[in-house]
Amino acid sequence: MAFKIIGDSKDLEAAKKLAVWVTKNVKYEKRAVFYQSPSKTLKRHLGNCCCKSDLLLQMMDAVGLCKNHKICYVHVGNNHYH
Repeated sequence: MAFKIIGDSKDLEAAKKLAVWVTKNVKYEKRAVFYQSPSKTLKRHLGNCCCKSDLLLQMMDAVGLCKNHKICYVHVGNNHYH
């Protein structure tokens, strides 16, 4: 799936395409203290911020973007959910 999304793109251009795809195709689910695997997030097209970020990182790794770059995400939250 990730290779299909990026086509011939490389490096930052490929990362941007994956990020845009996840943003447009995986809806946000407001669900605190919840985790599902990236494959489940992809299957459901639904996940919280951590699940969506994990999916994006897994897709970046699948196309080789992690070979030359250290890619990670930092969860910043305030423990207040409305």
